[in-house]
Amino acid sequence: NMYLTFDFHNDGNYTGGNSEASLEYKVGSGEWTDLAGNLPKSVNWQEGIFNLSMLDNTDSVYFRFIWTDANYWATGLAIDNITVRQLNDNEISIQTVGQYLPRVTTTSYTSSFSKVPQSQLGPGFFFDGIIRNVGNNAQDSVRLKVNSGAFDTQSWAINLPSLERDTFTTNDFFLPTGTGTYDFSFSAESDSATATIDGLSVEVTENIFARDSDVADLRFSLAPTTSGFTIEHGCSYGIFENASLSAVDVYIAPSSDTGGKIKAKVYECNSQSETTNFYFESRFFDIQSTGSWQTLGFDQLVPLEASKEYLVTVCGDGNIVTDTTRIGASSSIDGSYAWRLYNGFPDATDGIYFSIPMVRMNFDPNALGIADNEKVNFSVYPNPNNGQFLIEVSSDVVRRAKLSIKDVLGKTVQSESINVVNTFSKNIDLRHLNKGVYFIHLSDTNSDNEEIQKVIIH
Repeated sequence: NMYLTFDFHNDGNYTGGNSEASLEYKVGSGEWTDLAGNLPKSVNWQEGIFNLSMLDNTDSVYFRFIWTDANYWATGLAIDNITVRQLNDNEISIQTVGQYLPRVTTTSYTSSFSKVPQSQLGPGFFFDGIIRNVGNNAQDSVRLKVNSGAFDTQSWAINLPSLERDTFTTNDFFLPTGTGTYDFSFSAESDSATATIDGLSVEVTENIFARDSDVADLRFSLAPTTSGFTIEHGCSYGIFENASLSAVDVYIAPSSDTGGKIKAKVYECNSQSETTNFYFESRFFDIQSTGSWQTLGFDQLVPLEASKEYLVTVCGDGNIVTDTTRIGASSSIDGSYAWRLYNGFPDATDGIYFSIPMVRMNFDPNALGIADNEKVNFSVYPNPNNGQFLIEVSSDVVRRAKLSIKDVLGKTVQSESINVVNTFSKNIDLRHLNKGVYFIHLSDTNSDNEEIQKVIIH
């Protein structure tokens, strides 16, 4: 039999899963007939193989690919290496491979990362791959193998009928023993065939947590459509051990203007339901240079709790005239995902997507945003409380500051200006508000310096 084979890329990105791609044929001047049904979606290239036995003894055959974007603005279908040929008797291929860290909660996703702090490796990496039988004969004992130095693991073996595919997951975790780059090679074997694919690598670091590939082949704009409207891009990270976040690193695209404003935010997130709760933010920073990384340091260490997932984002100042900031992004990465937020809330259909903004966690304590003598320090106690608590503020210099209290949605529930002369204290009564988490913002009105603390009312 003759087969039509081709490679295709159909990720359905940005369309909420509504785009469709298909393949049709016709003989001579006849009617177009579906050959493939809807082509499956994936962030990786895939291999299409379709039997043409129904076209034996025909003189003129036409094929066409059909794709619809479902009226969404940014996706596409790519086709390459189209051939009409006979299949080999014994042949397998590896369609995709991945290296992952386990999820930290029951509602988060298993994910791949390019850089992982040694403290956040958890049980280590596991691996999977999709193997397809692309030959005429059934293949027995098909299995995936992974190697890195002295480490070897493989999946359980199964039998694959002709043209069938399956996902294979390795049996062992790989836990690196130190910092550095670790390379992984992948192979597939059956009793009658073998196959290989380009390997993967991951860097174990002291302080940097990253999803991006370190290649800025895309850019995302932070520019608003209307003044005061903010757009945020970022990535989520699962925390295996308690940690203190110092900063967010972001790659500023070459098309940005220096002097623009940018800030970092932290949310607690629930990936599966696409919800976030605001947790912390930095002050605004001026864009220092373009085509390079910039560190957005927080004014204090941000505590992150084990077994939780946190989203870090960056945003501009919402000024439609001066906000021209664009950040770098890496194109679709298998097993990874990112977030876009509008005014602090994820859009119902565009909250999670698969091109990865270059936004990283930085745990280096030297990356904090301002020196200690520039801060307006304050304490809250008791905390938690019943809605009544005391705020005490201290400063080495006379400062005029703004004291604001916000709920988890960012709505200001109380605000006033204060003068700090060495020390300042104030009793707060929020017993009229609902129980829950609130954030106290203390900002220096003469600079962008701001400190935030969480208070819990029960």
